Amino acid sequence: MIDFLKKNRNLKIIPGNINKISNGTIIDSKDASFVVLLDKAVSLEQNEVIEVIIPDQSNLIKFESTVIQKEEKILYLTIPKNVRYVQRREFPRVNISIPVTLNEISNPDDTLNSITKNLSGGGMQVIADKTFFVGSLLKAKFIIFDKSSIESVLEVLRVDKKDHSCKEYYLSGRFKDLSNTQRTALIQMCFKRQLELKYKGIKLDLSNNGGECH
Repeated sequence: MIDFLKKNRNLKIIPGNINKISNGTIIDSKDASFVVLLDKAVSLEQNEVIEVIIPDQSNLIKFESTVIQKEEKILYLTIPKNVRYVQRREFPRVNISIPVTLNEISNPDDTLNSITKNLSGGGMQVIADKTFFVGSLLKAKFIIFDKSSIESVLEVLRVDKKDHSCKEYYLSGRFKDLSNTQRTALIQMCFKRQLELKYKGIKLDLSNNGGECH
């Protein structure tokens, strides 16, 4: 039995069509297969290839598996042949446009509406029509794909003018106080976006610092 497929381990299931991420728990594991109890029944077909993500203390364990059998919320899956360990500091960074509201901590009444240029579990880059000093602390709030609200303090690490002819700026920063739940949700969203872009043949970036987005 593979160590990370032990009973009671929580995991995430991403179907082949990348329709929705599902939560599950391993309830049994054997030499050639393991069994997962899903939180909710999902539409999966026999022999469908799915992506599995298992959060660990210092890593995210990723692999593909094939559906052997499905009984309502019970999935029988093949043991993975190839496994990838992604360190939590190696947050996947993806280009994505999401509305974000920013409030400078020192001036909370001044709300700035902006949009992300790229995003990771460690930080993000936003497009804004106002510049800030490096080191500024901004309260950032936005909603990701599963309607989860993300709120964190964003420390500005870099400011670049978008274009010399306009008054827009790229603000790059890192999250300072994300909860584990929020960070995991962001990482899952980025992985989902990775898969979507992978199928479109678009090359993705992988941040090694888990912080600044370039």
